[in-house]
Amino acid sequence: MLNHWSMTCCWLLLVSLNFSLSLWASEPRSAMDLVSADTALCLEITGLEQAWGDLESGPLVERLRAFPPFQRLLESPGFQQWQALNQHVVNQTGTTISAALRQLFARSLVVAIELDVTGRPRGILIGEAHDEAAVRAAIAAWQKLEPNTVVTKKTHHGASYFERSRQKTSKDTLYFAVADRWFAISDHETLLHDVIDRFTAGADGAAASGSLKSMPQSVKYSEARNRLKDDAFAYVHINARAWDHGIEESSRGDKDLENLSAIWKGVDWVSASLHLDQGIVFEAVVNLDAEQLPPHWTQFVTQPVAESSWLQQIPPESLLAFAGGFDLAPLVRFAFSQIPPGERAEIALMCRVTQSLFGGYDLLETIIPALGRDFGGFVTIRTNSTSGKTTLDGAVGFSLGSLAEEPLLSGLDQGLEAGLRLLAAYHSAQGNSIVTVKREEKDAVRVRTLAGDAPFPIAYGLKQDKLIVAGSSDQLQTSLETLGQPQSVGRLHDHARRFFPGSHQLIWLDCVRTREVLAKSGPELASSLTFEAAEEAARLKRRFEKVRPLLSIVDSLFLAGKLEPDRISLIFGGGFDQP
Repeated sequence: MLNHWSMTCCWLLLVSLNFSLSLWASEPRSAMDLVSADTALCLEITGLEQAWGDLESGPLVERLRAFPPFQRLLESPGFQQWQALNQHVVNQTGTTISAALRQLFARSLVVAIELDVTGRPRGILIGEAHDEAAVRAAIAAWQKLEPNTVVTKKTHHGASYFERSRQKTSKDTLYFAVADRWFAISDHETLLHDVIDRFTAGADGAAASGSLKSMPQSVKYSEARNRLKDDAFAYVHINARAWDHGIEESSRGDKDLENLSAIWKGVDWVSASLHLDQGIVFEAVVNLDAEQLPPHWTQFVTQPVAESSWLQQIPPESLLAFAGGFDLAPLVRFAFSQIPPGERAEIALMCRVTQSLFGGYDLLETIIPALGRDFGGFVTIRTNSTSGKTTLDGAVGFSLGSLAEEPLLSGLDQGLEAGLRLLAAYHSAQGNSIVTVKREEKDAVRVRTLAGDAPFPIAYGLKQDKLIVAGSSDQLQTSLETLGQPQSVGRLHDHARRFFPGSHQLIWLDCVRTREVLAKSGPELASSLTFEAAEEAARLKRRFEKVRPLLSIVDSLFLAGKLEPDRISLIFGGGFDQP
């Protein structure tokens, strides 16, 4: 499909020739009116001319221009070849490629992919230019750039379109048609016929005819667009059912892929959008058909989990943060059932051992599901009061909720303390001093810490229904004292309010804060994380130096999500601070 698009798509001016064309009967409201409702995948960019101008004058392009790899790209041989091509286009047509594209796709650009009976993709490009003059200019430019072609005028239901080949016997053939500021091009003639039929019928005719049902008349597409934010730079819509045959063929004979194929049957559609005004932000919605999902997955998805209570506990100076909650029990059971019997026996033996450590409670059936319902954590830095060295620190918190009864708390305490003692023994064997476990209980708070010269003095505390595991006793004490007290507003809380309000799951990186820490304390962090191994520390330091410029493109990186009985919502990308 894409062989002959290499030249044409590099500047996307392939729309028509300078012939007298008969106009199609009526005008659609948008390019999406010309796309079949059964399309497998559809990409739509609206208002490209305005969006392009806003992007060029916005902070994203400014930051990219200052990004060292981008600067090297501008100096690369490949970009120099692009510049030569652009200059050739200017010499031949009097305009640059970017200027021509902005005019040609000023109002709309749509790429639709359909699948034939064998599952092979077929594509069509539909555009709405700024005006008819922009299309005519593209016609003249294309003629000058590729004059040695064979063009045949054809008709379909009274409307003119053209077949274009480089040679009479060439298999690289394109079909295209134009009407005023509208145009369409494909390497499959039947797809172009379909667009002509929709244009000729008009929006009302397409709505009335089931065979001509277009995307705006699709309930699934309309529902998808309503669930995404408005004013996006681009939208993508995937009809999951159109891909069933190809996925089944690819997964046949592979049990893992067959499981994924079964899950895919529970996906009704996937829709996504891209926003570039306040960063690089992708929003995606996966609509689910619970009746088609495997039972264990259905139980996992349909169990409502509220927003993590730990999100408000994350300090504003955190470099990295995460929060969420899952009902892990169904997935644990499902994963265990998929393990081969021989390996399953070994895991069952491990669970029996850990069950004795956790006061009789099963690790997979009770402990992990209890910890997974509501959790959150963060990574920050601390300076050792004795040595003055900077290292990483942080904490992870878990809410046990109704499960926080005394037998479970005692069992959890026993298991965690056993793990802490094993870690202390390891540090004692590897280091120059003896590391022990310090136990404290005060006001119904149980605290266990590594006492001695441990490289990472891990500590944990149990307070009511909360478990906190921290990287140091100081951080544990701070987290216990501020438990239940919302932290001061910082970059995380501002970006959460603007980009992903109401999300249940979150992974977050503060790019500004991390960049500052790496610039100031990168060598110390590299040394502490590699236990002062000189060669490894030098290698990690070099990686820090490479990462720092990348962190300057956006002010935060995030992946946020929300699980609901009928959908999965995701927002990911990077955001800017408010000016």
